[in-house]
Amino acid sequence: KKGKTRGREGKKKGEVLVFLDSHCEVNTDWLQPLLTRIVEDRVNVVVPVIDIVNADTMELQTSPLVVGGFNWGLHFRWDQLPVHIRDNPDVASNPVKSPTMAGGLFAMDRSYYFELGEYDSGMDIWGGENLELSFRIWQCGGRLEIIPCSHVGHIFRKRRPYGSYGEGDTMLKNSLRVANVWMDDYKKYFYKQRQQPTDVSYGDISDRVALRKRLHCKSFEWYLNNVYPEQVLPNSEGMAPAVIHPPEKRLRTKVLRKGQIGYWIKLSLVMDMGYGILDMGYVLRCYCIPLKDFYPYGQSHGDQRVPTNDDGSSPRVPISTSFPYFNQVFRSLYVNTNGAISFDETLSTFTPSAFPLSGNKKIVAPYWCDIDTREGGVVWYYETNDRDVLFKATDDIQKTFPEQKNFRAAWVFVATWDNVAFYRASSTGQRKRNTFQCILITNGRHSFAIFLYNKIEWTTGSASGGNKDTGLGGTPAQVGFDAGNGHNYLAIRESRTPAVLQVTHLTNVKIDGKFVYRTDTETVKDGGCTTHTGGKLEVPMHYSNDEYVRSEYVCSEYVRSKQEDRIAAAIKF
Repeated sequence: KKGKTRGREGKKKGEVLVFLDSHCEVNTDWLQPLLTRIVEDRVNVVVPVIDIVNADTMELQTSPLVVGGFNWGLHFRWDQLPVHIRDNPDVASNPVKSPTMAGGLFAMDRSYYFELGEYDSGMDIWGGENLELSFRIWQCGGRLEIIPCSHVGHIFRKRRPYGSYGEGDTMLKNSLRVANVWMDDYKKYFYKQRQQPTDVSYGDISDRVALRKRLHCKSFEWYLNNVYPEQVLPNSEGMAPAVIHPPEKRLRTKVLRKGQIGYWIKLSLVMDMGYGILDMGYVLRCYCIPLKDFYPYGQSHGDQRVPTNDDGSSPRVPISTSFPYFNQVFRSLYVNTNGAISFDETLSTFTPSAFPLSGNKKIVAPYWCDIDTREGGVVWYYETNDRDVLFKATDDIQKTFPEQKNFRAAWVFVATWDNVAFYRASSTGQRKRNTFQCILITNGRHSFAIFLYNKIEWTTGSASGGNKDTGLGGTPAQVGFDAGNGHNYLAIRESRTPAVLQVTHLTNVKIDGKFVYRTDTETVKDGGCTTHTGGKLEVPMHYSNDEYVRSEYVCSEYVRSKQEDRIAAAIKF
């Protein structure tokens, strides 16, 4: 129960201390480059490139060269290399200055470790110790570096490995200690971002404050100006960049199982067929991607939420990494209530228009329709560089695009439309809800988007001609991408037709209710295969730039069952 902050300090012998998590595998000649740099200067604290060991297959996957950073919620993240470093022809061999470190793998001079004050013994179990030590190294005269010639593999868990053992939120307590010892007046941004009361107990910090004074450490402003000038400060609107969070436990909705009756109405037969409920020729309720397979989200995860409204959006969300989209690059975005993420400007249009759009509207539309959260539901969002989420995103892209076997996600943005209702629904219509998610992923060069659908029960708000009781009819939802230039776009074939209700059992990656696309090039690239034909795609699935687009890959593992064929044939619109 000592946890990571104190458990590492058991026995320290030798002139150099090397800290490695237990779930690591070192590579050939990993140690010599670290030792060489420490011999050159004892105040150098050095970190290897952390490669990924697949927890299921033990396969080693090489990671790109990135540096450590943090967001104003004091969560660690990986940042792209600054341009002046990335453009250096010797970047692959020279030490790289890193503002922070992940914490589980590093080496430093033993005497310097004690001189610098060891780990903060007032911290508990897990969380924040890596940022505390990173700030202390830099502010107190040391230097923190990534050593490209040293590689160590690390198994990344799919969820947070340490709990609180009944002692409260250790991550919060530890972060409060970091903020109040090292961040000076900048700690106000942490409090604002985490929205924590100022009277939360974090223990006695007098010895750490005295340590800082004794070591003649520099200010946090000096750190930001000289070590981490790339860090984004809260903008003039008083909003910090979107919250960066590690995955936490979250509320989960139980999904239907085969044979269960999921929805009763005034008709004689309602059957759950495994992927949805078939009723008199209409799929009334489809549960496809279970919420446990969504990317982490929700109140318990600490997401930002779009204000409750009709046709509204989030404030402008500055993002910490440039996101390439249709050969353009963006550093901010908007999450819109009506089922879309937009760049440059908000999207308030409630009736989805046919692509390509006019008026320079650049949007990613997992399900563009007339959503009204005053009638019910929440729209959540956050960005993250959390290692577990990056691993999940990397795995999704590598499995979808065979040519991207070396892709490593460096940044992820997640927006979730959670149990949302449609505009002017009747009391009956308010029971109809949609839950879906859009994930944006990039390594700074290539970018991708994932659409996940848990349930889709309606397609149209009443202002778009939809029925107030069913949410059907009129101009249904649009699914796809638009570059905003009047030409480049991609839309699934079912967009703006009643068949878009079936999106929960459509796919381009062999998993019903899941779509994956590459979005950085002039044309959006489809992720692979589709359940339309159960094998190689033989009927077009997408419209792209006024032409049908066929999938490039074969998904021979998927075979449509005869039962599914009968169900598909029975669905009428």
